[in-house]
Amino acid sequence: MNIVNKLTLKYMMKNKNRTIVTIVGVIISVAMIAAASSISVSFLNMLQRSTASHTGNWHVAFPNVNGSDITKITSSKDVKDNMISHTVGFGELPNSKSSQRPYVYITEANNFKLSALPLTNGNYPKTKDEIVISTKLLDVAGMDYKIGDKVTFDLGYRTITENNEIITLEKNDKYNNGELFHKTEQKEYTITGIVDASNIDYLSRAGFPIFSGLELSSINSNEQYDVYSEFNEIDKEIYKTSKKLASKVNIEKPEYNSELLLYYGISSDDYFIVTLQIATLIVGVIILIGSVSLIYNAFAISLSERSKTLGMLASVGATKQQKRNSVLFEGLIIGSIAIPIGLVCGYLGIGLTFWLMNPIVMKVFHVTERLRLIISKEGFIGSILFSILVLFISAWYPAKRASKISPIDAIRQSQDINIQPKNIRTLKLTKKLFGFEAELGLKNIKRSKHRYYATLLSMIISIILFLTASSFSVFLNKSFNMAQAPIPYDLAVTVDGDNKEYIKEFIDEITPLKNANISTVSEQLYAFTDLDKDKVSLDVRTRVNLFEGKYPMGVSLVSMDDTALKQYADAVGISFEQLKTDAIKGILVNKFNLKEGHKYTTVEQLSIEAGNFLPFYLYDDNGNMISNEIEIAVMTDELPICMNSYQETISEITVIVSEQSINTLFNQLKQEKDYALYNSYHVYYKTDNANDLEKEIEGVKSNYYDIDSYIYNVVNQRQQQQRLSIIFSIFLYGFVALIAVICTANIINTISTGVQMRKREFAMLKSFGITPRGFERMIRFESLFYGIKALLYGLPISFIVIFLVYKALSRNFDFTFFLPWNSILYSFLGVFILVGSTSIFSIHKIRKDNIIDALKNENL
Repeated sequence: MNIVNKLTLKYMMKNKNRTIVTIVGVIISVAMIAAASSISVSFLNMLQRSTASHTGNWHVAFPNVNGSDITKITSSKDVKDNMISHTVGFGELPNSKSSQRPYVYITEANNFKLSALPLTNGNYPKTKDEIVISTKLLDVAGMDYKIGDKVTFDLGYRTITENNEIITLEKNDKYNNGELFHKTEQKEYTITGIVDASNIDYLSRAGFPIFSGLELSSINSNEQYDVYSEFNEIDKEIYKTSKKLASKVNIEKPEYNSELLLYYGISSDDYFIVTLQIATLIVGVIILIGSVSLIYNAFAISLSERSKTLGMLASVGATKQQKRNSVLFEGLIIGSIAIPIGLVCGYLGIGLTFWLMNPIVMKVFHVTERLRLIISKEGFIGSILFSILVLFISAWYPAKRASKISPIDAIRQSQDINIQPKNIRTLKLTKKLFGFEAELGLKNIKRSKHRYYATLLSMIISIILFLTASSFSVFLNKSFNMAQAPIPYDLAVTVDGDNKEYIKEFIDEITPLKNANISTVSEQLYAFTDLDKDKVSLDVRTRVNLFEGKYPMGVSLVSMDDTALKQYADAVGISFEQLKTDAIKGILVNKFNLKEGHKYTTVEQLSIEAGNFLPFYLYDDNGNMISNEIEIAVMTDELPICMNSYQETISEITVIVSEQSINTLFNQLKQEKDYALYNSYHVYYKTDNANDLEKEIEGVKSNYYDIDSYIYNVVNQRQQQQRLSIIFSIFLYGFVALIAVICTANIINTISTGVQMRKREFAMLKSFGITPRGFERMIRFESLFYGIKALLYGLPISFIVIFLVYKALSRNFDFTFFLPWNSILYSFLGVFILVGSTSIFSIHKIRKDNIIDALKNENL
């Protein structure tokens, strides 16, 4: 080790506090880099496993493949694994307690690990004589089957006769009271397990899905099968490769597990992928700037302390290269200590966070999945290289400055102290308004330009970082809420039909059930309208095509029971009594989030005002038009219970009305044309036990065979979205908190070190008679000037960066730009509180220093 490096080590040991502060700063930065890399990998892994549990762990599906062509897919070198499935069809379910689902729907398959059918008990079937049944078959149909039982089903197909024509009913057709079941064979199965089939239960409206095994040796070359393939390489080539395979087996177009592929970074929507890459780049840049700022300031201040030492080295023959290498060597020593510790701290910290979050995550993934700490080889090496790069960038400029320090400049400290009159000139108004101490404080700031710039730059960067991170989190949260459709109820029942009295009788029975905490009854009537250009918004004009000079749109008139409507009316700021009249009057939901592919936009529909009338029309059974109109009492963006947080069409207008209004409309239409209204009715429930409530409703349904109804149990889906939102918020606000900690550490480090370096200066002021009170006033005004300057520069730059962040995310999430005023207020207060309290605390620590000792003090 050469003499310069030995002196550098001696300096670092002598100034332990400065060295420790620098090391801690680097540890924080490295820990943040390591945590960020593992968070992204772990979070993507979590989303991949979550999606696979709902959609299956396959990448490409080839539907309706001839049995003779299956090997062309399964033998491909690009395919890793396959699941082959084949439809058996319907089987009669004896003694089913569900009047609308008296069947089972049987599918045979192999390799169930690629399916979205998690086992709750037992094993998957391996042969055609074995089956797994769904939890809903037990809960809703009320069957008491157990694993190991042998069950026999009559297999066949369903038909219904309409207009003297026999129609074969498929799995997505609802049960009809007049349909016939045609038995083709009888088969006995052994139950080997129970699965949760809730993800695909809706696909078979009249039957409960069950699954038997499929032996490859039994594949019939003359029948068709669906092949679900897991590919070896998950990249964009998967689209090209799958299309080639599809052409080999005479399939026009394969199907893709798009949601799963998206979390592997593969999407046919390049626009959306670019948005994700921009968001990732923003996070990376924030981390890079924060880390460089924190470490750079430590080295810059260290250089100011060592300037005289480096000058003395130069006076005894040290070259520019040796002086530069002295600072770089200091960075090497600090990095050798801080980088390993920072990596360990980062991984341990995020691992502990995951462990604490696992109770929530396990509920999200049905108790079978856990949020795992994933440390990829690329992420680990990348974190090390990124940390080294940050450390090198941070140390390079101070090292370059160090190489230029001459002996005389260092001894005179002319590098840091500038006493040219024009550079320290202050306004006379400063002294008149704030006193001599304020003027002295302002001159002290200006006389040491490097220390002044380092401190000011540190504060400006901290403001920009905090506001950028905060706005990024706020905008991401806004985007997440636009993309999610949180369902505000636990269970819903949809009823269709034209016999209003009969349906009303059924609804009256299912609303006061034992397990129903809150129930809301809604009735929907669908109509149409044709609007002039001046009645619709620009959002509609750019998305809906003109037809005969007007914009055709649908109108959904939705009534809610009095209790629910009163709550909704209060929320939108209108009197309930204004709606509960014989006049047809309603609330127009005029603004909502529109989903178009992967793009989400906040849109408005109509350009009318409250008090205007909206015309609409319907057609009777003979095709005759029936016209009417509705008065718009108020326009709102408050969504009712019947609407999700985003809609997928802009051409349907939703108007909320009272039961009295829709009954008035019903009577008017009936009197005019004897019109048979075919309405849609909904009952929305809040419940603590959705499964038990579903059983109660099924019991009532068994007495109403002529009613077409469907139960939608969404409690698991809604709870999962809420928990996923919690996890998302934890990550986002954890990121903001981490940035806030770094910014705080940056400011405290810079200010406290600056105060410590000015011991001689403060001692000199005291020796000339400045009083303790005057001294504290001077420091307070210095803090005030620093804060004002930092905000004057930091806020405008932050606003520009925030807007750029907004523009990046608005590529896919088009919402109105807004500033995070709460964060701006926090940064405004935080700057003055941090600078002022840090300065006062540091001054308090040196208040008792001896003036003579402080004047004699020299940094080694």
